Amino acid sequence: MQLFRQLARQQRGIAPESVAHNLRDAWLAHFGERYRLHETTCLWARVNDQGHGVAGQAGDGLLLVRSQGVFRIVTDARQGFGNQTTTLAQAAEADCSLTFALCQAGDGVLLMTDGISDDLIPELLEPFFDAIYQRQLSSSKRRMRQWLTRELNGWSTPRHGDDKTIAGIFRTD
Repeated sequence: MQLFRQLARQQRGIAPESVAHNLRDAWLAHFGERYRLHETTCLWARVNDQGHGVAGQAGDGLLLVRSQGVFRIVTDARQGFGNQTTTLAQAAEADCSLTFALCQAGDGVLLMTDGISDDLIPELLEPFFDAIYQRQLSSSKRRMRQWLTRELNGWSTPRHGDDKTIAGIFRTD
């Protein structure tokens, strides 16, 4: 994560579609031939105080965006089996990024690892997005964190040991 933060600071004006490639190169340079010991995926988002944002993904996971009231599944449909992983080292083949604007209440970006996304029903992704948005509207940061922790620890797919990480940025006013 620190490698990505450092790269993001250095390349603030860079085109979003170049971020995954540059991140992959920096990651491989950092770990050298030991990179296989540190395989990972990466999802990111940044929104400025005017609501303009950039988000992207390198490797597995899911990136959902609602911008100007329009919901969009940014990540391509997953190919192959759930136990097959696309990593940052393969990011040149499997990266996506976009710019967006959070203009109205309900707009937002939701990022999640494949430990969550692999278990979601594609037709229910927009209601899932809405449920997370609605929950955070009625919760303090502490209560939202507690609720998410409970949900992720009690995940409904038995014996599903993959990591489960979710992050979101929403416009609420």
